Amino acid sequence: MKNNKSEVSATCKLCGSDDETREHLLGSCSALSQIREENLTRLKAILSNDNIFTTITQDSGMLIQIILDCTHSSLNDHVILSRDQETDIERWSQAYCERLVTHRAQIISSK
Repeated sequence: MKNNKSEVSATCKLCGSDDETREHLLGSCSALSQIREENLTRLKAILSNDNIFTTITQDSGMLIQIILDCTHSSLNDHVILSRDQETDIERWSQAYCERLVTHRAQIISSK
């Protein structure tokens, strides 16, 4: 009996420069940079503090954590958010992730 296994590459189908991990897609894929920049402007408005925004965006791990769960205890030493900010960030991150996934699908389907 012959095995018919397809190998799937971990390389990002959009930029081809790194593995396609959630961290890569959410924070560093060059093919998604325009959407990322547009959406980070909204995050900056929600935070309403340039120092906190700079702290978050200069640390990719912290940015990914804000996107995935802005209430996580690992952020407590760096960012204090109001309940309204948490709600707004959660809504923002859902919309951001949806835009990324939609744009990713559009790019892949056009190849």
